[in-house]
Amino acid sequence: MKYPVFVISKGRPFRKYAPIFRCLKKHQVDFQVVLEPQDIASYTEFLKDNECFKGIIKLDENDKGIAYARQFLLYYCRDLGIEKYWQLDDTVKAFFEKLPNEKRVMTSAKIALEEIEKLSDSYEKIALAGPNYEGMAFADKREIIFNTGVYSCVLTRTDTGINYELNLQFGEDLIFNLRHLKKGWNTLLSNKYLKSKKVIGKTPVGGLSKMYADEENYIKRVYHVISLFPKYLSFNKRKEGFLPNTRCKWRLFRRRIRRINANI
Repeated sequence: MKYPVFVISKGRPFRKYAPIFRCLKKHQVDFQVVLEPQDIASYTEFLKDNECFKGIIKLDENDKGIAYARQFLLYYCRDLGIEKYWQLDDTVKAFFEKLPNEKRVMTSAKIALEEIEKLSDSYEKIALAGPNYEGMAFADKREIIFNTGVYSCVLTRTDTGINYELNLQFGEDLIFNLRHLKKGWNTLLSNKYLKSKKVIGKTPVGGLSKMYADEENYIKRVYHVISLFPKYLSFNKRKEGFLPNTRCKWRLFRRRIRRINANI
């Protein structure tokens, strides 16, 4: 791995609800965990036999939200002079490679992340890069999708000067993507190397579980996110059984992106 790997987690020191730790151990990917002070003891015990666990990044406070945790990690990496870093959600379960025959096979987390690192270093002004969701990959035949949302498993560049919206408890990653795109940075979504993850709303523990359980308040948060970028965002009702969310006009960010290193 060229760039360091960090997992942000809260209240889920259980294999059932935080499968990323088992996945990284299986594929021999070293990682550090970003934790609130109240979670350190339980995670230290949970991860004590995981040889790929290389330490804890301790947040200054408890219960400040996911945007605070993501921004803390961004500041931490900037201060250390880290050019790019991987930020993984703890609900990521596995990685896949999409084959030419429209099938997929499970692949190593290490291979998937390393291949995306190479792509990120090959094109100009890539601020965020990562794998597509396995369930969405077959709707598009491209191997790389530029300037769309990258979530849950993100290779993040630290020198863009763009930060997270700290008052958001929902959609902070969407707004982070949009801020970069509005400033002329690019995003890269691999449609060849894919990820799968647990459905957050069905996970009864973790930092966002209460928010997803309160649907009325959750919908208010969705509309607040839309109000930040109304030109690009609209309300997406979705089908029965799924919480509503946002729909984004990613096509408005289509532009030519130059390959700067064809040899990587």
